[in-house]
This record gives sequence, C-alpha cells and structure tokens, in this order.
Amino acid sequence: MTFKGKTVISAFVLGMAWATVAASAVRSQQYPSGSEPVFINETVPEAFDRAYTTHSKTFLENRSLWRQFNAFFGLFSLPERELARDAELIQIMYRDVLMQQGTSTPPLRTPDLNNPFDSSVMTLPASDLD
Repeated sequence: MTFKGKTVISAFVLGMAWATVAASAVRSQQYPSGSEPVFINETVPEAFDRAYTTHSKTFLENRSLWRQFNAFFGLFSLPERELARDAELIQIMYRDVLMQQGTSTPPLRTPDLNNPFDSSVMTLPASDLD
C-alpha cells in the first residue's frame, strides 16, 4: 500500500475549506448584512459564565464525537489554547467590570464612626516582653 500525499493534502484542504464556509455561515446567521449586532442584556455573573465557556465549551458540548476527535488530533484548536483564550477573555471582562464600578459614580465619602479610644497603639509605652 503506497502513501499518496496528494490525497492527504487534498483532504486537509477540503476540510479547511469546509470549516471556513461553516464559520462564515454561522457569522451570517448571527449578523445578517446591513443589520446592527444584537446586544444581550445579561447580568455580570451571566456574562462571566458565558465567557468561561466561549471557546472551550461546556462538558456536554465537549462529549460529541467531533470535539473528541478535534481534541485528540488538534486539527482546529487544542483544548489548552481554548482554555487560555477563555482565561484571557475573563481577565479582560474582570478589568472592565472593575473599571465600570470605579468610574460610574463618584466615590462615597462618609464620616468616621465615633471611637471610644482616644489614643493609638503607637503612643502606648513599650512593654517588657520585647
């Protein structure tokens, strides 16, 4: 049995072309031409949950035969890289949420509570235990 390099290369190119067509079809379903993207109104925890599984998918989605095959051979993406992309997305979202919380309203200033102590530990005499 001889190895036919042309057959393997043709199958690879055909697979890549199929993946490109499938990705563009999904994109066209999400954002039809001439329309604005739809903004999802979700809470912060829901957004973090969605970002946590954007690239690496959920456990049940990873059990499919195609995902198992892809994880084993790494044709389109390796599981480690998918997790790294999810972690990067979570870090970006975390920084954005912190920035929004810090800049959306002016800082609150409150007076100190009444304190029954009129001295500080620093002003007390040194102890003999040192």
